[in-house]
Amino acid sequence: MLAVFITGTFPAFYAAIPFLSLSTVGAANYTAPIFITLLSAYVIKEPVSLMGWVGAIVGFAGVLFLLQPGTEAFSFWALSPLLGVCSYAAAHLTTRAKCQKIPIAALSLSQNSAMLVAGLVISVVLVIAQSTSDIAAAFPYIFATWSSIHPSDWLVLLALLPLPSPVG
Repeated sequence: MLAVFITGTFPAFYAAIPFLSLSTVGAANYTAPIFITLLSAYVIKEPVSLMGWVGAIVGFAGVLFLLQPGTEAFSFWALSPLLGVCSYAAAHLTTRAKCQKIPIAALSLSQNSAMLVAGLVISVVLVIAQSTSDIAAAFPYIFATWSSIHPSDWLVLLALLPLPSPVG
């Protein structure tokens, strides 16, 4: 279940990027502590200090200010990153409540397997959906053809590779 929660965060965030400003999607990512605080108090009954509650309330007020529900600035897509944050918070709570004795290698294997399956399923759905020209025209950021990588871009990618750490 943990792997499903973590995997679920990514499509929720990335789905909103074409429709919201990057700052809005990024700010939604920083609301995770609010949801973790709320869910930890009510789901796993972990005590939250007064300052923890004050932080959650102030953070929630910031989210309301940013998303502006009830105004024309608000859209359905503003809920997508919040759904991702809820999934992320559920992953944290699941780890805390159920996964403390599970080896890290097993958690990593399950997470990578879930990401592989989700990637395959989403890829198949995108290939099938691409066949209808109306959908492809409406969402060109998903269905546009890939461009080739320019040789100078390969130099940038090589520069981003991590350097080996010195053995001492």
